[in-house]
This record gives sequence, C-alpha cells and structure tokens, in this order.
Amino acid sequence: MMKKIIAKIGRRASLHTGCVRHFSSSESSPGSLAELPGPTSLSIVKEDDGFFLLRMDELGSCISDTWHFSLEDAKRQAAFEFAIEDSDWEEGE
Repeated sequence: MMKKIIAKIGRRASLHTGCVRHFSSSESSPGSLAELPGPTSLSIVKEDDGFFLLRMDELGSCISDTWHFSLEDAKRQAAFEFAIEDSDWEEGE
C-alpha cells in the first residue's frame, strides 16, 4: 500500500512552469497576500478520501498543499506546475 511518494525539485527548479502561484494570508495584515517560496521537493500522501500533493521546503516542512481525487490527478498537477515526470517519483518514508 502506498503511503507516500517523493520527487525532488532541486535540479528542476528552473523548470517551474509558472502556471500556478501559491499565496498565504497574514492575520496581522488582513487582505494582504504573500507569495509562497518555491518548494524543494514534492510529496504525495494517500489519505482516506484522496491524495494530498504537498510542496515541501528545504527543512522538510509543508509550505502548501492541494487535494486530489486520485494519485494520477496529483501527479498531473505536479507535472503541470514543475514538469515532474513519472520517473522522478520514488517511495518515501
């Protein structure tokens, strides 16, 4: 059973397609948005009702996520955003 798969982005950072941008809001400044930094790796984690595509920073912390109905949908999103290929994914811990 798949628990998590990981793709490193380091060598592909320049391939960020720019098709999607992620933002966070600030409680101290309502209505303002800050663009999130680009991730260094991606993880796909299986949950009961679908799959989360997690964008991870260099410390391994999740900086943003999206929910997907299937593993294939999550991989398509990773390909759309970062040109990640199926062969880039490996089993995670």
